[in-house]
Amino acid sequence: MEYSSDDIAAARSLQIATTYDYACSLHEEWTFLLQPPWSKVKGLYIVARYIPFAFLIANLYMSFTPNENPGKCQVLGNIGSVFGIASVMFSECFFILRTYALWNNNRIVLVAMLSTFFIVFVSSVGISFVTTESTPYASSAIPSITGCYQSSISLLFIPYLLFSMFQLGG
Repeated sequence: MEYSSDDIAAARSLQIATTYDYACSLHEEWTFLLQPPWSKVKGLYIVARYIPFAFLIANLYMSFTPNENPGKCQVLGNIGSVFGIASVMFSECFFILRTYALWNNNRIVLVAMLSTFFIVFVSSVGISFVTTESTPYASSAIPSITGCYQSSISLLFIPYLLFSMFQLGG
């Protein structure tokens, strides 16, 4: 797939804007995090906010480590999948808490959302690990780039579709 210079410029400007926004709000975020009243929701916020960094580090390591052993690539892929699933799970917990509060702590809404979330979550975990286990890893088409790359099309978009439908239904 060829990327045009406009695509690269758009991606780069998005990266710069996101980094700038994060750097500008870092002081306020640390002030919020270090204030004394700690709660379960604040702990959930911290985990949901910072797990994507672990997901990014795992994927970068997988992309730049030499592809010497397909088993090692499989383990790194599973670690990345665990961080990705955990990131989505904790952010969806925030979605559930927010919707529960907006519905005036209605237990019927909570039970419906938790049961739907459980079904979507179990389906997503199953799809994520079954599709990555059967997909072989190959070397990059560019000789100077090493890393673990999946050689065929993966079905990892299905969990994202399931979670999108979950959010639209809530």
